[in-house]
Amino acid sequence: MKTLIVEGGGMRGVYSAGVLQAFQEQGYNPYSLYIGISAGSCNISSFLAQQQHRDYRSYSWLMSSKNFISFKNVLQGKSFMNLDWLWEVNQKYNPIDVEGAFSYLSQNSKKFLAVVSNLEIGLPDYVQPTLGNWMEVLKASCAIPVFYKNKILIDGIQYVDGGLTDPLPIKKAIEMGSTEILVIRSQEFSYVKKQSFKTIIGSKFFAKHKALKELMLSHPTVYNAQVEALRANYQNIKIHEICPKDLKMGGLTKDKSLIEYTYQQGINDGMKYLLEQKAI
Repeated sequence: MKTLIVEGGGMRGVYSAGVLQAFQEQGYNPYSLYIGISAGSCNISSFLAQQQHRDYRSYSWLMSSKNFISFKNVLQGKSFMNLDWLWEVNQKYNPIDVEGAFSYLSQNSKKFLAVVSNLEIGLPDYVQPTLGNWMEVLKASCAIPVFYKNKILIDGIQYVDGGLTDPLPIKKAIEMGSTEILVIRSQEFSYVKKQSFKTIIGSKFFAKHKALKELMLSHPTVYNAQVEALRANYQNIKIHEICPKDLKMGGLTKDKSLIEYTYQQGINDGMKYLLEQKAI
């Protein structure tokens, strides 16, 4: 079984949007299982619905708006990363075709899982979105603690950003029977996550919520271990990796010229991968 995994990373997700745009242009989609983390789950949704350039419009137009990421939001009593506003305007002016994505999966017997973090136990869940909860599942996968303050409940369980517990779910894909996996990253190949002042301070907001505090503090260790798992040698399993080079984007970057540059870089790298795989 061939599996596609798309990493999160906030605004850096525009890179994987570019890679998937290249795949769409060439009609390349041999995968049976798709696993998205945070922004990656949104990009996969557009890919499944075959909505060309939809994600680029979101990053360059709506996500770069001061209404989405701004300290002004905090002063107004909103979340610094205002997912509620983004979800509302995106689905009004630049919607994900949820019915199209759901139909594609159903008609082709394929499966899409969005990674979310179970806040109560500090472990990942892998949720298969339905027509009724698709957008809410995507929002939960993107809900970064501290940056987004509202609760997201799915079947009575509170979830936050999937990247906290399983940012690169290689082991999950293998457990499900994957024999060939492509991981589209949002970090450079040599990237190593370190404990940051931002993470330590952020964890203190949740001193009374032990599971979440531990998630935030252990995240660098979890992430780096999963990068090692990504590059380990597995018998009868092929793992491919597409990474940006000379990455200029940060998770909160709103510079439209950098967004366009990174998107085009993703398209170029996607085309390069297809050529290497002799898919075009």
